[in-house]
Amino acid sequence: MGRGFVPIEAPACRACGKPVYLAEQIVLDDRAKYHKRCFQCEQCKCQLTALNVAAFDGKIFCKTHFHERLAHAGGKYDKAFRETTEAEEKEGRDKGSSKGDEKKKKKKDNNN
Repeated sequence: MGRGFVPIEAPACRACGKPVYLAEQIVLDDRAKYHKRCFQCEQCKCQLTALNVAAFDGKIFCKTHFHERLAHAGGKYDKAFRETTEAEEKEGRDKGSSKGDEKKKKKKDNNN
Protein backbone atom coordinates (compact mmCIF):
# COMPACT_ATOMS: atom_id res chain seq x y z
CA MET A 1 0.00 0.00 0.00
CA GLY A 2 1.37 3.41 1.01
CA ARG A 3 4.97 3.99 1.77
CA GLY A 4 4.24 6.48 4.53
CA PHE A 5 6.45 9.40 5.44
CA VAL A 6 9.78 9.54 3.63
CA PRO A 7 12.27 11.99 5.15
CA ILE A 8 13.96 14.40 2.79
CA GLU A 9 17.73 14.29 2.69
CA ALA A 10 19.20 17.75 3.13
CA PRO A 11 22.83 18.84 3.02
CA ALA A 12 24.39 20.41 6.10
CA CYS A 13 24.87 24.17 6.30
CA ARG A 14 28.59 24.91 6.09
CA ALA A 15 28.34 27.45 8.94
CA CYS A 16 26.08 25.81 11.53
CA GLY A 17 26.02 22.17 10.42
CA LYS A 18 22.22 21.89 10.57
CA PRO A 19 20.20 20.64 7.57
CA VAL A 20 19.54 23.32 4.98
CA TYR A 21 16.54 22.61 2.77
CA LEU A 22 16.20 23.71 -0.84
CA ALA A 23 13.76 26.55 -0.14
CA GLU A 24 16.05 28.19 2.42
CA GLN A 25 19.53 27.57 1.03
CA ILE A 26 22.09 29.89 -0.45
CA VAL A 27 24.56 28.06 -2.67
CA LEU A 28 28.04 29.54 -2.88
CA ASP A 29 29.51 26.85 -5.07
CA ASP A 30 28.53 23.26 -5.81
CA ARG A 31 29.64 22.11 -2.35
CA ALA A 32 28.91 25.04 -0.02
CA LYS A 33 25.32 25.54 1.06
CA TYR A 34 24.21 27.97 3.78
CA HIS A 35 21.08 29.12 5.56
CA LYS A 36 20.39 32.76 4.72
CA ARG A 37 20.98 33.75 8.36
CA CYS A 38 24.30 31.84 8.41
CA PHE A 39 25.65 33.50 5.24
CA GLN A 40 27.76 36.04 7.15
CA CYS A 41 31.22 37.57 6.96
CA GLU A 42 33.73 35.60 9.05
CA GLN A 43 35.12 38.84 10.47
CA CYS A 44 32.29 41.34 11.00
CA LYS A 45 29.26 38.98 10.85
CA CYS A 46 27.40 41.23 8.38
CA GLN A 47 24.77 39.56 6.19
CA LEU A 48 26.24 38.61 2.82
CA THR A 49 24.65 38.61 -0.62
CA ALA A 50 25.80 37.59 -4.08
CA LEU A 51 26.94 41.19 -4.60
CA ASN A 52 29.20 41.53 -1.57
CA VAL A 53 30.59 38.04 -0.92
CA ALA A 54 34.20 37.02 -1.42
CA ALA A 55 35.44 33.54 -0.55
CA PHE A 56 38.78 31.86 -0.08
CA ASP A 57 39.62 28.40 1.20
CA GLY A 58 36.14 27.69 2.57
CA LYS A 59 35.82 31.01 4.39
CA ILE A 60 33.44 33.78 3.38
CA PHE A 61 33.96 37.50 3.87
CA CYS A 62 32.35 40.75 2.85
CA LYS A 63 34.41 42.34 0.10
CA THR A 64 35.60 45.06 2.46
CA HIS A 65 37.23 42.62 4.90
CA PHE A 66 38.44 40.32 2.13
CA HIS A 67 40.38 43.17 0.49
CA GLU A 68 41.50 44.54 3.86
CA ARG A 69 42.98 41.18 4.94
CA LEU A 70 44.65 40.71 1.58
CA ALA A 71 46.16 44.20 1.65
CA HIS A 72 47.54 43.75 5.19
CA ALA A 73 49.18 40.50 4.07
CA GLY A 74 50.94 42.16 1.15
CA GLY A 75 48.76 40.39 -1.39
CA LYS A 76 49.65 36.91 -0.11
CA TYR A 77 46.53 34.75 0.19
CA ASP A 78 48.14 32.12 2.42
CA LYS A 79 49.21 34.78 4.94
CA ALA A 80 45.93 36.74 4.78
CA PHE A 81 43.56 33.86 5.41
CA ARG A 82 45.40 31.41 7.62
CA GLU A 83 44.16 30.73 11.11
CA THR A 84 46.00 32.70 13.76
CA THR A 85 47.27 30.61 16.62
CA GLU A 86 46.83 31.54 20.26
CA ALA A 87 50.57 32.20 20.50
CA GLU A 88 50.43 34.70 17.62
CA GLU A 89 47.44 36.46 19.17
CA LYS A 90 49.21 36.68 22.53
CA GLU A 91 52.36 37.99 20.86
CA GLY A 92 50.31 40.74 19.22
CA ARG A 93 48.77 41.72 22.57
CA ASP A 94 52.14 41.66 24.35
CA LYS A 95 53.69 44.18 21.94
CA GLY A 96 51.53 46.78 23.63
CA SER A 97 51.39 49.42 20.95
CA SER A 98 49.10 49.66 18.00
CA LYS A 99 49.69 51.43 14.70
CA GLY A 100 47.61 54.33 15.96
CA ASP A 101 49.87 54.71 19.01
CA GLU A 102 52.95 54.64 16.79
CA LYS A 103 51.53 57.37 14.53
CA LYS A 104 50.68 59.56 17.53
CA LYS A 105 54.19 59.14 18.93
CA LYS A 106 55.82 59.95 15.57
CA LYS A 107 53.60 63.03 15.14
CA LYS A 108 54.47 64.19 18.68
CA ASP A 109 58.20 63.72 18.02
CA ASN A 110 57.97 65.72 14.76
CA ASN A 111 56.25 68.60 16.56
CA ASN A 112 59.07 68.93 19.13
